Amino acid sequence: MAKIAQFARLVLEQLEDRLAPAIYGTPWPDPKHLTLSFAPDSTLGGISASNLFQTLNAVAPTSTWEREILRAFQTWAVNGNINIAVVPDGGQPLGTSGAVQGDPRFGDIRIAATSGALNSVEVADANPFYWTGTTWSGDVVLNSGQPFSIGNQSGRYDLYSVLLHEAGHVFGLDDSSADPGSAMNPTYAYHAQLASSDITNLQALYGARQADPQNNNAMASATALNTSLQGASVNADISRLSDVDYYRLQTPGFLTGFTSFTVQVKTSGISLLMPSLTIYDSTGHLVSSASASASDPLHGDLTLTVNAPPSATYYLRVGGATSNVFGIGSYQLNITNHYWLISLGTVLNLTTNVLNYTFSTAQHLLSQNPGTDQRFDYFVQGNQASSSGGEYYVVQSPSSSSGASENLVATVWGLDVNGLQPRLHVFDANQHPLAVQVIANGSGTYTVQLPNVPGNTSFYVEVVAANPNGSHSTGRFSLAVDFHEPNLVSFGTLTSGSLTQAQSQATGTLTMATDALFHFDLAASSANPKAWVTMTVTDQNGAVVMTLSVQAGQPTVTADVFLREGTYSVRFSSFTTDGSSLTGLSYQLAGDTISDPVGAYSTPPSSSGTTTPSSNSTSGSSTSPPYSYNYPNSGSSGSTSSTTPPYYY
Repeated sequence: MAKIAQFARLVLEQLEDRLAPAIYGTPWPDPKHLTLSFAPDSTLGGISASNLFQTLNAVAPTSTWEREILRAFQTWAVNGNINIAVVPDGGQPLGTSGAVQGDPRFGDIRIAATSGALNSVEVADANPFYWTGTTWSGDVVLNSGQPFSIGNQSGRYDLYSVLLHEAGHVFGLDDSSADPGSAMNPTYAYHAQLASSDITNLQALYGARQADPQNNNAMASATALNTSLQGASVNADISRLSDVDYYRLQTPGFLTGFTSFTVQVKTSGISLLMPSLTIYDSTGHLVSSASASASDPLHGDLTLTVNAPPSATYYLRVGGATSNVFGIGSYQLNITNHYWLISLGTVLNLTTNVLNYTFSTAQHLLSQNPGTDQRFDYFVQGNQASSSGGEYYVVQSPSSSSGASENLVATVWGLDVNGLQPRLHVFDANQHPLAVQVIANGSGTYTVQLPNVPGNTSFYVEVVAANPNGSHSTGRFSLAVDFHEPNLVSFGTLTSGSLTQAQSQATGTLTMATDALFHFDLAASSANPKAWVTMTVTDQNGAVVMTLSVQAGQPTVTADVFLREGTYSVRFSSFTTDGSSLTGLSYQLAGDTISDPVGAYSTPPSSSGTTTPSSNSTSGSSTSPPYSYNYPNSGSSGSTSSTTPPYYY
C-alpha cells in the first residue's frame, strides 16, 4: 500500500492508434442473448492463470466488485438491443475451442485477471466479436498487478471506469479521441456514465433499444394472456425506466379443480433486469402479499402464488425495481396453474423441427434488422440431425436506391461440446453454387464472404457437416448472415512456398514485437488430393504453441492463439495419406493480430503525476504491424501486404 500512496494522480499518455482497427465495428450475431461469466482463479488466460477473485476480493467483497463490472456492461446494454445474462464459468482456458456465442461451458463474455498475460504498463485488454470465431471474442483480462478501486480514488484505477472502456471494445467500439468525455477515450479518466457520442456509436451497431410491440403500459390496455389449463408463458422487455407491462389473467373455469396460480418473472439466463411484480384483482386492488421486487441483478427471479377462485380475472404488473441501469432488460413471464392434487406447470414453447433438407423446402429467414444500424440481417439456430444431408436457408440482400452492391458474410458455429463441425455452401437464386472466400475454418466455426453481391437478390445458404463420415457430423448450430459488412476481411501474407518429395519441410521465424492474439490462415494446393501440409509453431524454449494442418485443394484452415512478445519458429511439413508421391504441393500462410497489442491505458503515474511511455508506444499513427516474418533460410522480412483469400465452393 505504501507504493500506491505515493501516486499523486492518474495522468496518462494518449496511446497510439490501434494496430488492428479492422476487428472493430462488427456487432455480436445475437446481441439480445449474450452471456457473461467470471473465470474462476487458476483458469488459464493465454500464458498464466487467472487470479481475478484473489485480486478483486482484496479490493472489495465479491458481490460488490461483480456488481461494478456488471454495471459497466449494463450501462452500454440498456442503450441498445442488448441483453446480458450471468452464467457459471467452468474454468476452461480462455480461447479454448468452442462456440463463439452460446457455449454451454462459459459466458460469451469472460472476465479474468492475470499479471502474466499482460505487460507491466497495461491495465486491461479486451476482444470484440470477430469473424474468425475464436472464443477469445468477448474476453476481458485485467492486469492484477495494477491498483484497482471501487469509486474514484487517488492513485487507483476505478474498476467501473476501466470496465466501461473495455465493455465498449467487447461491443465492437474502437478507441476514440474525438470526444474528451467519451468512455472510449484512450486516456484513462473516471467516468460516471457514457457520453452522448458513446451512445450514438453503440446504436450505429445495435440500434436504439426497441420497445415491446404491444401497448400495455396501463391496466386498461393490459395484454390478455393466452392461457390454457397449464398456464401461459410470455417473453417481453422493459425498454426504459418508465416502462411497465400489464397483463390480464383469467383463471380456469369451474369443474377443473383449480385452486391457485403461481406467477414467475424470470430474468436468470436472460438479462440483468431487477424486476418488480405486483398482482391486482379484477377491481384493480392489490392482492394481499402479492408484490415483490428484486434487490440484486444476479438474483432477479421473482415468484408469487395466489389462492384464487375459478373463472376470476387478475392483473399482473411487471416493471423495473430500480431507477438505475438494472431497471431495464428482458424477462420471461410464466404462469403455472395448480389443481387439487397436481400442478400442470408452465406451457412450454416447443419448436417444431423445420424440414428444410432440400432447395424446395428451404427455410426463408426473416430479416431481424429492418433499420439502418449494423446488426446482423439474419440469425437462426438449427439442428443437423443427419450427417447425410444439409439444412437450407434463403436470405435476401437489401435493396439499394443507388444500386450499390453489398458484401455477404455468413458464419456458422456448432453449439454442442464435441458436436457438429459445420461448413457452409452458398448458391444463387437458380441454385447454382457460388465460389466464396473462407476467412475462418477452425474450432467449430466456419465463416465465408462473397464480395459485391447485387441488392434485392436471393441466396441459398446450406449448412453441412465438414466431414459427413466423421464423429462431428451432427448437432446444433447457429447461423448468422449479414450484408452490412462494409469492408472485406483480409489478412497479411506471411509466407508461401513449395514442398517436394525431396524437400518435404521448410522453416521460418515469426517475431512478435508485443503480446497479441494472432490469427493464422493456412491454405495448400496440389495435383495430388491426398497431400497435406502441417504447420507447427514453437516458442523460444522449443515448446509447441500450436499445430495446424490443411488438405490440398480443401478450404483454408484457421486458428487463433495468444502469442507473447518474442521469436517463434515455424515449420512446414508435408505428407500424403496414401503414401503417394508429392506433386506440385504449394502452401500459403497469412495472418494478423486480432487484439489490441497495448492495453486500454498505459503506464501508471509516477509520484510527480507524469507517465513513462511504453516501449510499444509510438508518436502519432502507425501502420506497421507488431510482428515480422522471415522467409526460410533468409534474413529478410516477409511481406505483410493484404492478400485476397482464395475461393472455394
